[in-house]
Amino acid sequence: MLEQVPVKPRSIKDYKGIVDDELIDEVYFYAKKITDLRILHINATKFGGGVAEILNNYIPLLQDLWVGTVWQTIIADDRLFEVTKAFHNGLQGKKSLIGHDQKRTYERFNAYNAQLLEGDWDIVVVHDPQPLAIPYYLENNQTKWLWRCHIDASDADTAVWDYLNPFLKEFDGAIFSLESFIPDNFPIKKRFIVHPAIDPLSEKNKKIEPNLAASIIKSHGLDKNNPIITQVSRFDPWKDPLGVIEAYRIAKKRIPKLQLALIGSMATDDPESWKIYQQIINISKHDKNIFVFTNLGDLDINAFQGYSDLVLQKSIKEGFGLTVSEAMWKENLVIGGDTGGIRLQIIDGETGFLVNSIEECGEKIIEILSSPKSKEKIVVKAKEHVRKDFLIPRLLRDELKIYTELLEK
Repeated sequence: MLEQVPVKPRSIKDYKGIVDDELIDEVYFYAKKITDLRILHINATKFGGGVAEILNNYIPLLQDLWVGTVWQTIIADDRLFEVTKAFHNGLQGKKSLIGHDQKRTYERFNAYNAQLLEGDWDIVVVHDPQPLAIPYYLENNQTKWLWRCHIDASDADTAVWDYLNPFLKEFDGAIFSLESFIPDNFPIKKRFIVHPAIDPLSEKNKKIEPNLAASIIKSHGLDKNNPIITQVSRFDPWKDPLGVIEAYRIAKKRIPKLQLALIGSMATDDPESWKIYQQIINISKHDKNIFVFTNLGDLDINAFQGYSDLVLQKSIKEGFGLTVSEAMWKENLVIGGDTGGIRLQIIDGETGFLVNSIEECGEKIIEILSSPKSKEKIVVKAKEHVRKDFLIPRLLRDELKIYTELLEK
C-alpha cells in the first residue's frame, strides 16, 4: 500500500479565542454533514515544502471532527522527482522538453502507485503533479477525485500542459489557490478556490520569548546586536535566493554590519534544491555575514522569522508562500515579490511591501532598516490580516464545504 503518514492529535477547540467563534461554528456545521465519509489525501512527500506542512496540521483537525481522513504518500524516488520537478517548472511557465523516457518514467511510477492504492474512499485529494495520473490507471472507480494544484499554472508551458491534460480528465473537481492560476484550457469543469493557511498553534508559529529567540539566533552564529534579514523557503529558483543575496549586497553598502540568513528545506521530491544550494554556497562563501541553513527545526525558524529585523520572500512566482503569513503572524515586516499568492497576503504599504526587482528590494531593505519605527503600525495590521484570512480553521471550513458540495453534485 501507499505509505501512511502518522499525525499528532489536534483539537479544533484549541483555536477558540484565536479565530472568530462564527468560524468555529461553521467548521462544526460542515463537518457534521460528512462524518461518515472516508477521505484520502495523496502527495509526494511527508517532509519539506508547504504541502506537507499544511497536511501535517490539517489532517489531525479533520480527524478530531470525526471525519475519516488519512494522509498517504506515493512510493517513488529521484527518477520520478527529476521528471515532476520539470513538470512543476513547466507549469509555472518555464519551457520544458518532455521526452519519451520522461513520460515513461512518470507513467510507470503512477501506474505502480495506482496498484498500491487500497481502501474504499469516498473522496481522494491528489496534490500537485507527482501523483496526478493515479486515477487514470484505475478501473471501475466510483471515488470522487479532486486535484489540488498549489502551483501558479496560468502560463503553463504548452508541452507540459498538453501531456498532463488527459490525466486531468479523470478528476471530478479541482482546487486552486487563486482563480488567476487556472489555465484557459483547463479540462475540469468543477473548480474551487481555496487560499492556503498557517497553523498558529504549531511549534513554528506559537509565541516564544525574545530571550529564547535571541539565544537560538546566537547559537547559529549571528550577532543579534547587528541587523538581520531572513528568507525561509525551499532552495528553488522561483524563490530567487540568488536575487536575495544580490539585494542584501546592495543594502550592505549602506548598512555594513547587515547579516543575511537563508533558511531552506530540502524536500525529498525536489532534487533540484541541492543544485541551488550549491550555487548559494559558491557565491556566498567569502562573506562571513551570509548564513545558509538547511532543514532547521521549527523552533529555530520561529526565532528567525519573529526576531530578525526584516523577513523577505522575494519569489519570482509563488503559489502562496506560507512563510509570508508566518512572519506576519509573528508581527514582523515582510518584503515580498509582487507575484501570485504573495499579493493576497501583502497589501503593499499596508501589511508589508511588494517589490519587482533586485534593486527595488535592496533599496526597500535600506529604507526599512533605516527607520525601524515606521513598521510598527504595519505589522499590527498584517497580523490581523492573517488572523482573519490565513489561519487553518478557515482552510478547514472552506475544504469541508467543497467535500459536501462535490458529493451533493
